[in-house]
Amino acid sequence: MDPGQDPYAVKTFFRKLNIGVWAQRSGNQYTLRISHSRFEDNLKGLYISGYTGTSYAEVTLSKFKVLHPSFSPTYYPYGMYLNTCSEYTVEENEFYFEGVDPMGLGFIINESGPSDNIIYNNLFHDLQFGVIAQGCNRYSDLRGLCFHCNDFYDNLTDIGVSSEYPTAPNQGVSLIQGNKTVPAGNTFTSITNFYDFYNPFDQIVYTRHEFGLENLTPEPRYGVVMQIALGLYYNKQQDCPSHLSGGAIIDEMIGEMNESKASSSQSLFRETTL
Repeated sequence: MDPGQDPYAVKTFFRKLNIGVWAQRSGNQYTLRISHSRFEDNLKGLYISGYTGTSYAEVTLSKFKVLHPSFSPTYYPYGMYLNTCSEYTVEENEFYFEGVDPMGLGFIINESGPSDNIIYNNLFHDLQFGVIAQGCNRYSDLRGLCFHCNDFYDNLTDIGVSSEYPTAPNQGVSLIQGNKTVPAGNTFTSITNFYDFYNPFDQIVYTRHEFGLENLTPEPRYGVVMQIALGLYYNKQQDCPSHLSGGAIIDEMIGEMNESKASSSQSLFRETTL
């Protein structure tokens, strides 16, 4: 039974560990599924390597609280790392840091290859980097890794693209992020930050809805050209439906985040006025 549907189920916690979960595939056709789990203050929260094709990985409905970097002078802490994985599902997870200033790495994707992988409907907030895509994550101009319907708040960089081998072929992510029929549907950090979308490789065409109350434009950006889907109005519930049974909980995650931020602001105000 899905633990999210069972009120008596004990959810899984991984807290204050060097590595919360390490999963590495070497030829076996097994599927990895992680759901309704919490990773808190681990040096390395969740590391998954080599899950491709019939051995796909699925990470849903989980929370990743990133460790403060001062506790790890050797390695920079992260919430989740996908290494040479493809055809995965990463949906309705929360990646975040708790502190005064944004710190830590939320989610790293390394060398996912040419397939049309999608990071869909996740929440990233208060991080130095929300998500980083490293190495080869695309093929030609049309295929590769896409970001759809994710929500970014108060990060120094929302989406970053990098590579140790910048002159190698197919470095970066898909050059087409959304289109005029189905825009990308991400919302971005609205405070002053380094980048909402940083891409040092071939230019990306990013398509957003024309209308919407949210911050739909990645700005500041680098290596990204904007395209507007004229006449389309962004609605989170309609444009970003849950692919999971039981309905979406991403709105609940955003609501809890906003309540936590409001409570922290009120506490800070009380302290400064005493």
